[in-house]
Amino acid sequence: MGPKGEKFVNYKVTLFMFIMVCNWVGLFPIPGLMEPTRNLNVPLGLAIMGLLVIHYNAMLKKGPVDYVKGFMEPFAVMLPLNIIGEASNVVSLSFRLFGNIFGGGIVVIVVSHLTMSIMVPVGMNMFFVMFSGTIQAFVFMMLLLTFLSLELAD
Repeated sequence: MGPKGEKFVNYKVTLFMFIMVCNWVGLFPIPGLMEPTRNLNVPLGLAIMGLLVIHYNAMLKKGPVDYVKGFMEPFAVMLPLNIIGEASNVVSLSFRLFGNIFGGGIVVIVVSHLTMSIMVPVGMNMFFVMFSGTIQAFVFMMLLLTFLSLELAD
């Protein structure tokens, strides 16, 4: 994002750490405790918050009139499609994070039942949860920052 991205450092780090810690909750073998990101509401809330941050900063940079004109490009009839396109970013981000974390949990359960071993599933679970949780947090953060940099581009 260059120099204009310096004001978003706290947002980036906080978002990454929050998602990573949420994804790592699955490491603790407490019955009934699962990753918050396995519930669709958490990724959806994070994506909506990210969308609000993106559009608030875009409106500050462009001004209200130019901001609304941006939704009417290349012509005014495209306004509904451009709004739907922005909403699809939120849905895409939230379902990507939810699906990957939920699917990862299912894969670990299936492999654990197939191996009927104690050490392999525990070690695999720890590795998979830590690796996948970190990667998913990074991907979510980078996609939000990509959308932000596209909105704030000159």
